[in-house]
Amino acid sequence: MKRKWLVYGVIFGMLITCATPLLAADNEQHFRAERGGISNVRFGQLELTVPAEAATEEMTVANTALNLDGIQKPYGFIPIGKPYQFGPRGLKFKRGKALGFKLKLTAGMIPEGYSLSAVRLFYINRETKQLEQVPEQSIDWETGYLQSRLAHFSEYVPGVVAGWVGQGLNPFQDYITNGEESVLLHGLQVAVNSPVYSLPGRGGLDLNLNRSYSYTGTQANDPFAISPKWYWDLPH
Repeated sequence: MKRKWLVYGVIFGMLITCATPLLAADNEQHFRAERGGISNVRFGQLELTVPAEAATEEMTVANTALNLDGIQKPYGFIPIGKPYQFGPRGLKFKRGKALGFKLKLTAGMIPEGYSLSAVRLFYINRETKQLEQVPEQSIDWETGYLQSRLAHFSEYVPGVVAGWVGQGLNPFQDYITNGEESVLLHGLQVAVNSPVYSLPGRGGLDLNLNRSYSYTGTQANDPFAISPKWYWDLPH
């Protein structure tokens, strides 16, 4: 009888271990990129799409307390949720391996007088002490998801800017695009995407080679860098 209960205890312990191998705490989740394909990670209302071999390190996501002391924020910034802390902090992904970020927005998250169109994802840059809007993001109006791509790991927080109700231009959030150039009104930060070569492919899978400019600069070890701020935007 004792042996029978011992066997049950061992099996029960194995089931618990196998069911929760990635959870370190209630507010933190560990995950890894798979070698063979894309993996999906769910953390509360957040969904992450992790490309194959995006990183070799074990990665984490956690909710943290909002601390914007000393951080320069867009005028009247209002957070609409807890920040997400991704680790290892500073981890950068290979070009074409950025993580997909999808946050489910609910009516209760949006401040009175605002709409989904006012919601943005911001990067808390503690080095420059600024709250920066993540460049690539959009709202899926049918599902209510805030969608973006994360090229590196740090702290991110969703929010809106007070004094703007989603109508007209917001100088702290909106870009003006003219041909190959896009300019963020706040600070006149410039991004350029210049087509160099295009080879048509089947099913819309064209091969496009672009030369791009980013005001944030390129990584020192980026093999596609042309200069400190110019790089080859290769297809992926």
